[in-house]
Amino acid sequence: MPRPACNRKITEDEAAVLIWMLKNAPVVTTLTDTLIATVPSLRVTGRCGCRCASVDFGQPADKPSTRLADGTGATDEGVAVGEIVWGDDQAITSLEIYTLGDGTGSLPTLDSLRAWDG
Repeated sequence: MPRPACNRKITEDEAAVLIWMLKNAPVVTTLTDTLIATVPSLRVTGRCGCRCASVDFGQPADKPSTRLADGTGATDEGVAVGEIVWGDDQAITSLEIYTLGDGTGSLPTLDSLRAWDG
């Protein structure tokens, strides 16, 4: 199923989650400060059709992404969610938010974020 397209600046909340994840929950050792510094200028080019908070930042279809960071957290409503940052050594390509139970996968609160321990 194609993801709905959009074209907007990353929100402050999305950027804060991304930066926390990249600094505190990396799963690769090749993350650089230069890559993290690109977060505030990212543009959202797509979103998930299920109404969760997952967003895409654009990536050529023929270039695969890898998992850069992996964590868990909870939304304002107390819904447990997981977060995965996807990309490569050149670009962050998406932020995936998924529920770990019932509810909608909205953005987690910053104080609830933890590195994946699984």
